[in-house]
Amino acid sequence: MKVFARLLTALLFAAPVAAGAQGDCAPDQGNPQFIARSWLSLTKAIAATNQEADPTNDLREALRTLTDPRARDRDKNLVGQQYTLGQAYILLLAAGTPAIVKRGDIGIQTDPEATIDLVLAADSMFTAVLAAHPECAQTLTEWRQHKPWITLVNDAINALNSDQVDSAAVLANRSLVLDKSAPYAYTVLAVVARSRNQHDEALRLYREAIERAGTDTIFADVRIKTMGDIARMLTERADDAPAAQRAALAREAITAYEAFLAEQEIDDLSRAVGVQQVAGLYMMAGDSARVRTVYAPILADPSKYGERTLLEAGVIATRADALADAAKLFSAVHATNPYQRDALNNLAAAYIGTGEFDKAFPLVQRLIEIDPNNPDNFMLYAYAYSGMLKAARGAALQKAYTDSLVKYNSMSEQAPVRVTINEFSRLREETRIGGSIENKTRAPKTYTVQIELLDKNGQVIGTQEASVGPVGAGERANFRVAFPVTGDSIAGYRYKPLTS
Repeated sequence: MKVFARLLTALLFAAPVAAGAQGDCAPDQGNPQFIARSWLSLTKAIAATNQEADPTNDLREALRTLTDPRARDRDKNLVGQQYTLGQAYILLLAAGTPAIVKRGDIGIQTDPEATIDLVLAADSMFTAVLAAHPECAQTLTEWRQHKPWITLVNDAINALNSDQVDSAAVLANRSLVLDKSAPYAYTVLAVVARSRNQHDEALRLYREAIERAGTDTIFADVRIKTMGDIARMLTERADDAPAAQRAALAREAITAYEAFLAEQEIDDLSRAVGVQQVAGLYMMAGDSARVRTVYAPILADPSKYGERTLLEAGVIATRADALADAAKLFSAVHATNPYQRDALNNLAAAYIGTGEFDKAFPLVQRLIEIDPNNPDNFMLYAYAYSGMLKAARGAALQKAYTDSLVKYNSMSEQAPVRVTINEFSRLREETRIGGSIENKTRAPKTYTVQIELLDKNGQVIGTQEASVGPVGAGERANFRVAFPVTGDSIAGYRYKPLTS
């Protein structure tokens, strides 16, 4: 359930509230005199906050002055009093004052032994001000979204990431008391609802989050993520549904994924996963003819799409037996990254499937150069010669192709070791490559794997090695290396042939 880490990074350092600069929002805080004196103490508190000093004493003085029952004209300018009170409550919370506190402890002179909930009190004051001054909506939202709100939302997210769902729900709902306009709390509550198997409620909350996010670029990430969450949730529901309901639910999930994929800001990996899911959902809906429409826009202009999306689209085309389409999609990856192993493998296989053997051979050779101890690469040669043999005319040519087929089939089946690379992660802080080594001999072996990172020109930009073993006969062992190299310059990898 750890899906919200760093969600609010952009909000964690919100600027301090400044006095003045409120645009059209200007409730009177200068009359009567007791409000003016309170406002003066409040401005001192704001200045202290901006200078990272303790504003508490100034805030207590503001509240003492504002709640003095002996003040002249005590009943005049209630809105000015409410606005100043609301600001003072927010600044007290921002300074670390507990949300529920004895009134007298923060300077309130009326009913000093009773407690006050500063979150509820701030909300009450700002609600009253907005009713009297609708033009203050934006300014009041900025006050509502000040540090206390940010803290509540982040605490809710942290609780969720720690699987403390009940606490997350309490904190998220608490944040909604201060501000209901942002999407974050709704996404937290949606995940809580999912954890409680309240799927309809989760969908409602996710959709509420999207509505709150709107088209504001500040909320673009959470909007896109929430759209993906909806699509995944609907897909899970279709997977788990009785057969009679599965097709209809699959179509509902397709609609959600199509909306998600329409967002321009989606990263390449998320788009690739989305494309994969939509293709699977069409199969679930019993509409295999529509699978080709999933990759059709990608095929029409491959230059608009990233490496992972192109690869996934090619896989979908392959499964749809549209090998010419698959070849075009894999070729688009190969054109920009000639060391992308999956593109090399799949493009070679597509060309073999379409009978374009002359195009497949250099790709297989490149595969063997970068992945020399993978027996499957030699089988690609065997498949190619098998296809050529079927079309061959003349005994000499047939014998040559048969000999080559047998040679490469034997090289694959009799390989003494198999290396399988199953991780190639280009992370923010490092690049990781991992896999396994299978000892296909009858004696234990120890291996040294030397791996090189390559750029798109085949130049080495990093080298690491790992010792693996001893690996028992017929057994396998895993390895992983990490390179302190990151960035778009990394195109692929190769390893040196194992010699022991």
